[in-house]
Amino acid sequence: MTPLPFFAEISGALAGAHEVLLCGPGLARNQFNEWCSQDVAGAAAAIIGFIPADHPTDAQLTAM
Repeated sequence: MTPLPFFAEISGALAGAHEVLLCGPGLARNQFNEWCSQDVAGAAAAIIGFIPADHPTDAQLTAM
């Protein structure tokens, strides 16, 4: 899989995170998870779940 150009930047920003909840459009969310699983074990280990959401508000993110 060819990662989207911003995947490396996102995974770098997640360095040191203990828990990450992925939310967003299905395709990009799933591609990022797959890429992390194959290439960035540290980020993949921190991913605890997935929630489909298209442009969630701050309030919606907080409620998740």
